[in-house]
Amino acid sequence: MVANNDLIARFGASDTPEIQVQVAKTLVNKGVTHGRRGEHDAALVAYDDLVARFGSDDTPELQHVVAMGLVKKGNQQISIGHAEEALRTSDALDRRFGGVTDNEPEGVAIWRWRAKWIKTQALFLQEKHAAALDVFRSICAMFVTGHETMLREMLQGVSPLLVAGASAGELGEILSAESRTAGVLAPLVVALQLIAGESVRGPAEMLEVAADVREKLEEVTRSQAGQGSRG
Repeated sequence: MVANNDLIARFGASDTPEIQVQVAKTLVNKGVTHGRRGEHDAALVAYDDLVARFGSDDTPELQHVVAMGLVKKGNQQISIGHAEEALRTSDALDRRFGGVTDNEPEGVAIWRWRAKWIKTQALFLQEKHAAALDVFRSICAMFVTGHETMLREMLQGVSPLLVAGASAGELGEILSAESRTAGVLAPLVVALQLIAGESVRGPAEMLEVAADVREKLEEVTRSQAGQGSRG
């Protein structure tokens, strides 16, 4: 943390683009470090400082860092139960960066995708389950088969939804109903069905993979729920 503060203090006023990017990344790291320590207010201050300093800069590298800072800010707000603030962060992320596409061949609007994850969690926290499920459906509709980042974030994103109050059965039903996700995410669908207590049949190999996915989901969900209760 001292190194982060020193770098910001020494180079925070620099106009050199490369140094600005480093300062921006340092502010994100500062927010993450505070968050891990349970220093939630300080984490949010770091993300707000990032946006205040660089939010209006149109340099692509800085845009990327600011967008990531907003994602982490939204997730931080979710972790402490500040659903309304997280919804505002989600809206800001979508408004500022929703049209920015990634560098992969598909050109996915990755920040809009991430904004929807924050929004879904926030709505579940507010117990607005129907609205949250509608946003989750739009997440599934945006999914691009073969897009490694989206696949990874889909697998990682389910546990926070369960922690926020989503039903495993409902999530599995939506995933299985959407043609974009039903095939490639079949083990995840089955894992959610198993968590929901449903009886599932299928090839032994797929069921074995689904059992592993279920174990990881439940482990991460327990861990995240425990962190939330300590926060």
